Amino acid sequence: MSIKMLTSAVVVFLLTAVGTGLLKILPTRNKKCAEGNFPYEKVTFLMSPTERSFLGALERAVAGEYRIMAKVRMADVIAVKPGLEGMAHRIAFNMIKGRHLDFVAYHPLTFEVMFVVELHNRGPIESEGLTRNDFVDNALRSAGIPIFHFNMHRFYKVQEIRDTLSWRPVALRTKDKSE
Repeated sequence: MSIKMLTSAVVVFLLTAVGTGLLKILPTRNKKCAEGNFPYEKVTFLMSPTERSFLGALERAVAGEYRIMAKVRMADVIAVKPGLEGMAHRIAFNMIKGRHLDFVAYHPLTFEVMFVVELHNRGPIESEGLTRNDFVDNALRSAGIPIFHFNMHRFYKVQEIRDTLSWRPVALRTKDKSE
């Protein structure tokens, strides 16, 4: 009996000590946050020069038919299918919530996602490690969103991007027929 009472007393003491310690720490943290003492700094540029160059070429390749957003959170483009609940839902959501897609093309009036472009910074896609690419490709494919991969270069040819997308703006198709 005395061992149980002693154990209970120790547990109560420890919980009280931990609780008191937390109460002392929390107001200090809140005060520091209120004073603007956050551990963050400005990221100078949203994109590298190569990414900016590609974005310009991609925008010209879609010739105003679509708009392009850069660095879009994957969970803002696809969602976990209805019916998946509990831990399975959380796991599926956690797999997409922290990932970002390089470029997302969307319809300018409806904002419907039309396709995704991933830009790779080394050689062939296979050398990059397929696990991330496979996951992103398969997740987008399951949601019915086309994805295109491009390697990073210093300069991009608009026509090559257009050819890869297998898409030609209406204005260009009309122009070709009249020539």
